[in-house]
This record gives sequence, C-alpha cells and structure tokens, in this order.
Amino acid sequence: MNSKLSIDISDYLKHEKKISALALSNYLIETQGYSNNLFSTGRPKIYVNVLSYLDKLERQGLIKSINKDVFDCNYVLLLSDQLDEVDTIDKVTHENEVDLKIDTQLSLF
Repeated sequence: MNSKLSIDISDYLKHEKKISALALSNYLIETQGYSNNLFSTGRPKIYVNVLSYLDKLERQGLIKSINKDVFDCNYVLLLSDQLDEVDTIDKVTHENEVDLKIDTQLSLF
C-alpha cells in the first residue's frame, strides 16, 4: 500500500468515529481521485487496500471491528489521538501486494 493512501485514510478517520470500508472506499474515489475500477462483484478495487489498512489499524488497537460480512466491514474508532503515530509506509512483501489493474473477483469469505 502506498503512503498517500495511508495518509488519506488516516485523514478520513480524524473526522469519522464509525467506519464502513465500502463508504471509505467510495469517499477516496469521489474526493481523492482514486481509481473507480470495480470488481465483477461491483465493489471498488481499492476496497482490498482499504481493508488491509483498516485491519492493520485494528491489530494496533486503534479501531475495533463491529461487523464483517460479505457486503461490508464496519469498525469503530478507539484511539483517534494516535492516528498520527501509525507507520504510513506498510511493510508488505511484493508478493502480497494487490494489483489494482487486474480484473479478478473479490472474495472475502
């Protein structure tokens, strides 16, 4: 995940206490100019990267999952004052990166 996406998500979380991964993805597309390419499921391709970053924040104890299903994943913000301390450069190996240019179907379950 690139650091711009991490920063944009962190900025969004400074204004939202309840987070929908799908709503956040749409926000990034509409206001920050991210690609609006969709999977065959209709979900934005950026959704995968959004979930990855939100899961990272959950592991760090900054947010908590309140609902995960096939339609969306929802979280609640726990520690907004520590968002600036999150490492914005994700240390993901190249093999685990999601290529947003490929047309594959997203399956979370």
